[in-house]
Amino acid sequence: MGKNYFGPEDWVKLYGASFTKKQLREVSHFPWNEEILMSTCPLCGKIVRDCHFAHVGLETIQDSPLTIVKFREFYPETGRPKFYAYGTAWYNNNDFAKVITLKLRWYLTHLEIVPESESKTTQEQQAMLPAEYELPLAIEETFKSFHCFRKTGNYLNPKRYARCQDLSSGGYRVYVGSFNSDGFIVFNFSDDDSGGILGAGASRKVPTQTSKT
Repeated sequence: MGKNYFGPEDWVKLYGASFTKKQLREVSHFPWNEEILMSTCPLCGKIVRDCHFAHVGLETIQDSPLTIVKFREFYPETGRPKFYAYGTAWYNNNDFAKVITLKLRWYLTHLEIVPESESKTTQEQQAMLPAEYELPLAIEETFKSFHCFRKTGNYLNPKRYARCQDLSSGGYRVYVGSFNSDGFIVFNFSDDDSGGILGAGASRKVPTQTSKT
């Protein structure tokens, strides 16, 4: 995966995370084999390994659940990359930001929003996704965006938002993105909203059978 990769060693180096031997065994096998990684991406037509980001999820860090709210602590307003700052984040008391964590497993997330997925409703965007894909969790899309920047120096979706699975406490669909030097934005819109800056994120489902790569 080249630089499009964020594994346990990166968690240790950048965040001081620690893994038990059991946890390292759990992520020792990469679920997507070389045939899949070298195949043509059904979303954008590139080679899968070139247009996806492979990353390990982490449930806890510093003895705390690694939620979006916790993750913000590693990226203060004075640094770069950073979350977009406009006072107290509106989502601090939303479950998708203060409760949801990623499971300790590998994720394979499309780098950019799905091409031509803008100006569509949630239902229409989900219908665009092949069976092996689903909308990502907001925290998955967030980790991918920040960690891709840390590895490559590139901002993903600088002018677009990626639609995610999560709903805000008000029942609106969560979007993340518009990621640039001003920060990373977490927002929410109606499922029926089909604005031109709202595209679909895409996460590859874990195959039923796994193999080493």
